[in-house]
Amino acid sequence: MRLFSLIKKIFTFLILANAFSHFFSLSFASTIPLKKEDIITKIAFGSCNNQNKKQTMWETIKKDHPKLFIFLGDNVYADTENMETMRSRYNDLWTNSSFESFRKQVPILATWDDHDYGANDAGMEYPQKEESKNIFLDFFDPINEKRRYQNGGIYTSYLLGPEGKRTHIILLDSRWSRSQLKKHNFFSSLFRQVKGMGPYRPSNKLGSSILGKDQWNWLEKEFNKKADLRIVGTSIQALAEFTGWESWANIPHERSKLLALIKKFSKTPTFLISGDVHRGEMAQVKLENGLSVLEVTSSGLTHATRRVPPNKHRLYKPILKPHFALIEIDWGNQIIFSFKGKNGQVFRKHKVRF
Repeated sequence: MRLFSLIKKIFTFLILANAFSHFFSLSFASTIPLKKEDIITKIAFGSCNNQNKKQTMWETIKKDHPKLFIFLGDNVYADTENMETMRSRYNDLWTNSSFESFRKQVPILATWDDHDYGANDAGMEYPQKEESKNIFLDFFDPINEKRRYQNGGIYTSYLLGPEGKRTHIILLDSRWSRSQLKKHNFFSSLFRQVKGMGPYRPSNKLGSSILGKDQWNWLEKEFNKKADLRIVGTSIQALAEFTGWESWANIPHERSKLLALIKKFSKTPTFLISGDVHRGEMAQVKLENGLSVLEVTSSGLTHATRRVPPNKHRLYKPILKPHFALIEIDWGNQIIFSFKGKNGQVFRKHKVRF
């Protein structure tokens, strides 16, 4: 009996120790919570944040007093199958004084892209995605048990604000179920690089996917929710065509399916936001009956590119400097999308009437 009692005490101690450790890690990793009843008037967003570079953009973003910040992927550059290494690279960002100050003042919503998922341009074949998912959520969404145990990746959504001024934010997962991409041959790829284009070509293979069955079923239900403004975040660009880099255009029937869903529920003003490409740009595609959809890509919180592939849907000259994007919502009047630099300078503004 004494031995049984001792074993019971040891077992209880281990459970409590594990619970305390889990609680400590969650309280360390979490950002401040969202107030779901707040009217959303200002959203900042961005992507491609190398934790080894200076994290000076966070102080600039804070000065705009956004209600929340959306990370659209490559939030850190992990690129590893070693999960201890991956966790340490998240931790490098989390303990940076500038980012730590920011996350304690501004709620953060996040999805991932390839480099924080685990490997450059990786999709469903990445072998450590379960472990990577848990690390991502430990930092960016530790208490969301539904998101942790759902099938098909880290997609999620938020309904914020009262009826009449309700913002619906949808964050997609373009990695977990994404099929392997097709490439041009070696010589064709070399020729394309001269034009700033990448190695990939469209695939119409039956069954190829970006979101996967579970996420598509979920997304169609999300679009049925009542909202006054819908913002869909996708880590890779949705509207760009023929760039040869990662985009929805690489699996055309998935892109068409997304645009058809936006068209079907067009009574709710819907905008796309994206990252990945290390530049800032705006693109617009006309649907039917006078409808169109705007995509704002903000990519390059810490670094940018000089390489610009063609994009026939692009509205303005791309931003090729580190930046973030801002959405300012004047309910019942207009929405202003803008790109801003590390000193707060405005690179571009675009206004849309409600």
